[in-house]
Amino acid sequence: LTPAMLDIFHQWIVDKNAKNITLKQADVLDLENLPWDWKEYDLIVSEGMLEYLPKDKVPQALCNLKQLLKGDGKLLVFITRRNIVTKLLVERWWKANIYDEKEVKQIFQDTGFGEFRFKSFSTMWLNSTIVVEAKR
Repeated sequence: LTPAMLDIFHQWIVDKNAKNITLKQADVLDLENLPWDWKEYDLIVSEGMLEYLPKDKVPQALCNLKQLLKGDGKLLVFITRRNIVTKLLVERWWKANIYDEKEVKQIFQDTGFGEFRFKSFSTMWLNSTIVVEAKR
């Protein structure tokens, strides 16, 4: 999330007087500085983040997220699919990585998820998103 996004979310927390929400900046490649009780999650959602990591660091990021899950917890990943639109917009303009299902499948196999499956997710961007649901 960008600082502007976090500012908007923080303002929402204040405006709604929301309770039990803690904002903490963290690096998915280095989770050592997380609060001690940030673990055992039922669900972690990653959307629009892995694309901005170097491709060789994505397995490490997924392993780190996997370690934060409960034994039966799920990781839901939305990652940009390679197609003509994303090649022009995401890869060239935003300088982010894009993937095909074969690459994503290999990454999840290499990171040792016990079970994972592709989910269907229709968008207006010509099927530009790969969605994976993985169990620890």
